[in-house]
Amino acid sequence: MTWIASAHRGDHGSELAAIVPVGQTRVMADELVLYDNPGSSNALKVRFALNELGLSARRVEIPLGDERPDWYRALHPFATVPTLVDGDLTLVESNTVLRYLADRESRTDLYPRAPARRARVDQLPVHLACAVLDEV
Repeated sequence: MTWIASAHRGDHGSELAAIVPVGQTRVMADELVLYDNPGSSNALKVRFALNELGLSARRVEIPLGDERPDWYRALHPFATVPTLVDGDLTLVESNTVLRYLADRESRTDLYPRAPARRARVDQLPVHLACAVLDEV
């Protein structure tokens, strides 16, 4: 996938930087973009976190199954959902996205700074994933 940088004037005359995937819609540099699918439980976790944090993100629906577009496969090496893009940062794992968003917003009630408390939070998604995999 080829990306180009462009700049344009915002509503109030200020210059806004943008990253534009060739052949795709423009992504503003300061805009959160969530590539997800309504049927994905991992994407749902991220949407819950965004809501809890009072953040908005432009959602781009990615089909499940083998129908994922080539441009998305170029963005995400495994082509799974979700993917969160925050400026020049691209995160492709839902639990990492949750921790990043809590840290980004300084929400220590969701993701503590104290190592012992943080470790308890970090282990929960692993335990849940193992429990789900055991049932599959």
